[in-house]
Amino acid sequence: MLEGVGILGIELQCLAPEAGGQSGDTQRHAVVGQAGTFDLAFHHNGLSALAQRPWLAGLGQRGVQRLGWLEFGLMAPPDADWLRGRAELLLQTQEGSTLWAESPGLMRVWLNPVRPEVRQALVDLVVDACTRLPLEAIQLDDHLGYPVRFGYDPTTLGLWRQSAAGQNNPTPEPSDPAWIAWRAARITELLVEIRAAMRQACPTVQLSLSPNPQAFSYSQHLADWGAWVRQGLVDELVVQIYRQDLQRLAAELADPSLQEARQRVPLRIGLLAGLRSQPKPPAQLKQELELVHGAGITGIDLFFYESARGHFPAAPPSCSLQTGMTPSCQPPRPSS
Repeated sequence: MLEGVGILGIELQCLAPEAGGQSGDTQRHAVVGQAGTFDLAFHHNGLSALAQRPWLAGLGQRGVQRLGWLEFGLMAPPDADWLRGRAELLLQTQEGSTLWAESPGLMRVWLNPVRPEVRQALVDLVVDACTRLPLEAIQLDDHLGYPVRFGYDPTTLGLWRQSAAGQNNPTPEPSDPAWIAWRAARITELLVEIRAAMRQACPTVQLSLSPNPQAFSYSQHLADWGAWVRQGLVDELVVQIYRQDLQRLAAELADPSLQEARQRVPLRIGLLAGLRSQPKPPAQLKQELELVHGAGITGIDLFFYESARGHFPAAPPSCSLQTGMTPSCQPPRPSS
């Protein structure tokens, strides 16, 4: 069991109709919070943003920091209503496919960040969340980027071929360094737009980022978060180092990119608390915590809710929410 650890995460997907053409708000949440003597666990699907405000206000009154987690970023479900008939918004592989397997049997598509309507939708999504909800921060995940084998749609290639590097190599291989750098720069431009909009619409709300380790993030998903930190685009960094092997974790913690980042912004490490089908023994998680602390990093995030709660001395109570009401907690339901 883990003593004295508090966790709060709110997963938020909310595309305003005027931004993405989606009808209504679609949101999914997973929250575990601990602040002083107040513990809360909450699960709900389909709760509208406006209905959340009293509940989030109650959390703030109890000293719990509230963070809106925009997990999907540029990733989207292939069957989303708002994508029907809008294939031009999607990235493609060299083979012309728009599909990407997130896990066996779970397919995703990727929105094209060079398309103005995609950039505006992401900006509007963030502004919608940070202005309508009482949040201390918005967190972007490792999906602010896209897999390196994408980018071969006509729109992206057309812009690439207007550049000097693109004129010399009009159809590069996915791992071509100049092609990676060019696509990564387009992601950075998107983040610049998001941050500028936040500073105007919700200047007190911070921007948190939860990426993969820098080398993998840049080479495989075109997200150069080291540059983002140096440019002052993010206020906080939570690097996901989800490893089963302690030696690999130690090697990642020693990466110079982490040491550079922590000189500029608060840094935490995301650890995998286990998966539904593969729970992590508490003894192993304690060893991982010791490695993180041994690297001089005190902050940690545990992913994810269902796995993390089992590592606490007592599982938090289940809570329900009625629209316009404050949270109401009942004893935890028996596990099935």
